[in-house]
Amino acid sequence: MKIETNKNAPAWHREELLIDAPADRVYAILADIRNWAHWQSGVSKTKLHGKIVPGTSFDWKADGFSIKSDVHTAAAPLEFGWTGRMLWLKAVHNWTFYPEGNRTLVVVEESVEGFGAGLMQKALANGMKKSLLELKAEVERA
Repeated sequence: MKIETNKNAPAWHREELLIDAPADRVYAILADIRNWAHWQSGVSKTKLHGKIVPGTSFDWKADGFSIKSDVHTAAAPLEFGWTGRMLWLKAVHNWTFYPEGNRTLVVVEESVEGFGAGLMQKALANGMKKSLLELKAEVERA
């Protein structure tokens, strides 16, 4: 990853899940930011400002919050990550894909820093679990 999560941040979490699909398929669905609202229940809107390459910005709305993000890593099919800013908070969100035959172990980490970030720990953990399960459902549905 070009930018690592901060394991010492006030809010940090890591989850992993095995998905029954090859890594290139899992990566393609996650990196298709324009379609996040179709499979992520918390995402209501996305706007990508260019191609999926490091440095490209995108705006999105999740759980009622407007977020401004920048892709920092787009290394198909193994790594995808972005930074995000919301109010006075800054986040780093990284996804790593480990191929295991026709399946993929997906590992996701996120750190959040800024005023009040420590209060987000439980929501961060719950949201990450939910995102992984929704990604799994979307990938395995097709």
